[in-house]
This record gives sequence, structure tokens and C-alpha cells, in this order.
Amino acid sequence: MSWIEDRLGQRKRLKEHRQIIAEGAESLFESLWQEIVGNVKEAAEKGLQVGTNGAGYERIVWESMTPRPGQRSANRKEVKITLRKEREAVSISETTPLSEPYDFQITVDDNGVVSLAFNGAKWSIQKAAQFILDRFLFPDVQIHEPKL
Repeated sequence: MSWIEDRLGQRKRLKEHRQIIAEGAESLFESLWQEIVGNVKEAAEKGLQVGTNGAGYERIVWESMTPRPGQRSANRKEVKITLRKEREAVSISETTPLSEPYDFQITVDDNGVVSLAFNGAKWSIQKAAQFILDRFLFPDVQIHEPKL
């Protein structure tokens, strides 16, 4: 087999890979969002001042912050969860000054199943949602990634 045939085969596999991700990314993102919404509802029931909004491929979780002395109204912080199909990723960015944006990669396993990965390891939807919200809602007690 020549190198040209190798490259043609690689091109075909890459095109198939991208097609699988294109078809599965939206439903994966929606599953992640539904898990996040369920957790946010529980947090609100437990007394946190949190909520969600956004639509399409960009969603937001917000938390109201207690006003400082002399402030008229409460501030709020946000975490933005964005599906970036062109990058095969779900991007996470917070409005807090000390947080760095990060991505969950959208991957395809050998069986053609689309899933999330972080730092090269496959993550469940539940683990990813918990990780996102734990870093956002509880940065003061954030010690390590959740064990699920």
C-alpha cells in the first residue's frame, strides 16, 4: 500500500469520525445540560440562590452573591457552558476572575459512542456536571475532582 492510499484511508476515517461527532454532539450537550439543570434545582431547594438560562448551544448557570456592605444590590457570577462543534468540545468559562476556561473534549470510542473526555480520560455526564458545578458553586471547598 502506498502512502497516498494510507492518506486516503485516514481521510475517510477522519470524515466518518467528524460525522459521528456532528450527529451526537447536540444530544450529548443536551444530556449534560439536563444533568446540570437537575443539580441546580437541587441546589436551589437547599437554599442557594442559583438559576439557569440560555438557549441553543450556549447555556448559563448563575449564582447571586450577597451584597457587600454599602452595595445596593447583589452581584451575580456565571458559568457559561458552550457546545463548540467545530472544536469537538464543550467549553466552560466562569465570570470569576481566578478561574481559567477549560474544555471537555467530545470523543468517539471504538463502538461509535460519543462521550466526554477531560485530560484524556472518558467522563460520564454525571461526573462532568458535578465537576462543573462543584468548581463554580463551591470554590472555597474545592479540593480535588469528584470521585464518582
